[in-house]
Amino acid sequence: MASAPSLNVAPLHSSPPHPTDALPPDQALFTLLTPITAIVEGAEIAISGFGMRAIGAPDLPLLDQHRGQVVALAQNVIAALCDLTLDQVRQLHIEDFAMLASDALFQIEQISAAMGLPAGFFLEQGVEEAAA
Repeated sequence: MASAPSLNVAPLHSSPPHPTDALPPDQALFTLLTPITAIVEGAEIAISGFGMRAIGAPDLPLLDQHRGQVVALAQNVIAALCDLTLDQVRQLHIEDFAMLASDALFQIEQISAAMGLPAGFFLEQGVEEAAA
C-alpha cells in the first residue's frame, strides 16, 4: 500500500492541511484544483496537493516500459514522482492531470537530452515497436 503524501493532506472532516514548509528542497509543490481521495490507515482523506520529486536513475526502466505510450508514460511517471497510486492519478481532474503531466513530460525530455538521446525519444515508439 502506498504511503500517504506528506503535505496538503487533510481529513475529509475539514482539518487544516499539513504545512507546506516540510517540502523537501528537491520537490516541486502542486496544488490541485479538485482534491482526490485516498484511504490511509482506514480513514478517507482528501489530497489537495503534494510534491513531485525529480526524475532519477531508478525511474529509467519506467520510461522504457511505457515508451511511445504518452498517456500511460505520463500516468506512471506522475505516480512514481508524486508517490501516488495509478488509481489516485486516474482520479485527477483533467486540468490537474495536464498540469502534472506537463512537468513530468518536461522532466522526461530533460533526462533524454542529458543522456544524449534524440528529442521525444521516450514519447515516440521505437522502430522495433512500430514494425510489430
